[in-house]
Amino acid sequence: MASKSTALWARAVDYFSRHNYIVILPYDFFPWRLKRLEIFSFGVNNLGGTIPPSIFNLSTLTGFAVPVNQLHGTLPPDLGHTLPNLEILLVHTNRFSGLIPMTISNASNLSNVNLGYNFFTGKIPSLGSLPNLRVLSINYNDLGSGQDDDLSFLYPLENNTVLEIFEVGANHLGGVLPEILGNFSKNLWRMGFGKNQIRGTIPDGIGNLVSLAVLALESNQLGGMIPSSIEVVEPTLLREDVESSIHSSHRMNHTETGKTLECLVSIIKIGVACSVELPRERIDIGSVVAELHRVRDILSGTRIRGQHEYVSVLELITLPNEEFSS
Repeated sequence: MASKSTALWARAVDYFSRHNYIVILPYDFFPWRLKRLEIFSFGVNNLGGTIPPSIFNLSTLTGFAVPVNQLHGTLPPDLGHTLPNLEILLVHTNRFSGLIPMTISNASNLSNVNLGYNFFTGKIPSLGSLPNLRVLSINYNDLGSGQDDDLSFLYPLENNTVLEIFEVGANHLGGVLPEILGNFSKNLWRMGFGKNQIRGTIPDGIGNLVSLAVLALESNQLGGMIPSSIEVVEPTLLREDVESSIHSSHRMNHTETGKTLECLVSIIKIGVACSVELPRERIDIGSVVAELHRVRDILSGTRIRGQHEYVSVLELITLPNEEFSS
């Protein structure tokens, strides 16, 4: 249990950050008294400086979360060895740089890894030995070098059966999307490769991902045919579905009324998430599209359009320079 002085310091961090001060973490803030600490969370503050090295020696940590701050420095190369019990690693929206530790796969209990919106460089390490990994978000960094082997980390992820969110957009990744993407987790509903240097075509197997709702491929060097197993749903159809459901509301029974109320609450939540004052904290467009698809599905009573029973309904995000045809 943390000492009284530590608790007071944490309260001071909260006070000063809410009043727009930048708080610098003291180098020796984490004494041996915190050796049983399980969760370290200082997200969405004005923390600056670097993470004191001693925090990475607390082997009891299961959660490390410092998102949306002004922290810089690197993650230690032995992070996976010194924090073997880690389940949550959230450092997104900071100024971290350097390599993503290769030892991260040693923390086999990891389920949520978000390193996005930083300045990490080098190759993305193999994460195939993380069977509980549900969220992997490392977009908006400087990873990759436009080479053919930049996507080699994808192959071990074929064995993951629980992955739900996968984002590596806005990096410098080269290579060709492999066919094994179609063997990814059937729970995967969001996949992002946009704003990279990926070439080739869209693998046919992506249509096997029956839960996929958002596929971001914009600003790459892709071309060829859109696989027939993928259905591209135009945003206008989303609006038509919702309007059609609302116009028929006079025939709703009690269950349908409940569905409508659920959807209205969801839409309000989306509006609030889009209206956060700080741009970095606002919900991203991919999540908005996915949530609106969910609302549409509830109102229309269906998840699938067209003739393919198991086809994934996707919002395929592309730009004019991508030479796709269907």
